[in-house]
Amino acid sequence: MQVTAEQTNPCTIVLDITVDEAQVSRAFESSYREFSRHTNIPGFRSGKAPRVLVERYADKVRVKQYALEMVVRDAYTLAIKEQAITPYRDGEISPVEIEDKKPFNFRATIPLEPQVKIGQYTGLTAIKPIYPVSDEVVEQRIDALRDERSKLEKVTDRGVQLGDVVIADAKTVLEGEEDAEAPKRQLIQVGSNIPGFDDAIVGAMPGETRTFDLVYPSDFPEEARRDKTATFTVVVNRISAKKMPEVD
Repeated sequence: MQVTAEQTNPCTIVLDITVDEAQVSRAFESSYREFSRHTNIPGFRSGKAPRVLVERYADKVRVKQYALEMVVRDAYTLAIKEQAITPYRDGEISPVEIEDKKPFNFRATIPLEPQVKIGQYTGLTAIKPIYPVSDEVVEQRIDALRDERSKLEKVTDRGVQLGDVVIADAKTVLEGEEDAEAPKRQLIQVGSNIPGFDDAIVGAMPGETRTFDLVYPSDFPEEARRDKTATFTVVVNRISAKKMPEVD
């Protein structure tokens, strides 16, 4: 067996490995012997048929593949031992063809342990950012935390107010479209809709229907609705008010 090594970069070495025809022939002989044990050949017990008959009955593609695996495995193991190589992981074998009674050559690209070069890590400086925190920022953060932990309580004695959460049957019909769809059950956060929507439903009582026209703003996320007039129908089913926890 002949091995030529070339280190293509600090973390990769390439081995060109040539196996002589005698070793290839032994691998094919072992492969046919193995397949003779699992091939039904008339007149012979398992593993006892001569090779000339095994060649007629065995799958030649599988025999060749098994021989190839044996040659590559043994040659690769011996080559990295001879070259004193410690692979970081299994090498990559280039696509190869093998023929019985002929020399066999293949290439193995082997990754080596990564080389880490430590740069300067002492005496470094950095600018520590300072973020001024005003009373207003603190209050905004507290309000946000209270809102996250708020609970919804059903309201029956008043109409819709800003900040409420409303369950409603609602539908939207854009200008030029036919009014064909039935209203769909929706959850509406009052105070976070397009301009004019919240004002149109404020004061509505449970069971009340509000119908109104509005124009979508030019910066609306859905481009197809920008600057278009739509007719909104909202049937209020349930009003819930947010109950914020006390600050303690």
